[in-house]
Amino acid sequence: MSKVIKINLLLLIVGGIYLIWLKATGMGVPCLFHMLTGLYCPGCGMTHALLAISHFDLIGAFKAHWAFVMCLPFMAYLYIAICWRYGQKEKIIIYSWENKMMILMIVIWVVRAIMLDLWHIG
Repeated sequence: MSKVIKINLLLLIVGGIYLIWLKATGMGVPCLFHMLTGLYCPGCGMTHALLAISHFDLIGAFKAHWAFVMCLPFMAYLYIAICWRYGQKEKIIIYSWENKMMILMIVIWVVRAIMLDLWHIG
């Protein structure tokens, strides 16, 4: 079994256990940034969005973290592409347009966090 497959299986198992834990207890990992500063971080709401997606509730996912839901298809593509390229050449290859998309995603998430902190929109 290749290294890429082993890592992905481990991530799938850990993610599955975390999802089961969340659904059973409702207790997720708290946001340390929010606890320390009182401000929302760019990732606040992602767990709620993932839970909503796991229930096929796209409207709830958009309400929880619209930027994450909008970027999810690209993140899935990028994850699969990097794993595929690493499996083929044993090195991580990221193209320049993918770098630009990652920077755009970060900017969108930061803007969402600012909107949430200043105007409670997000």
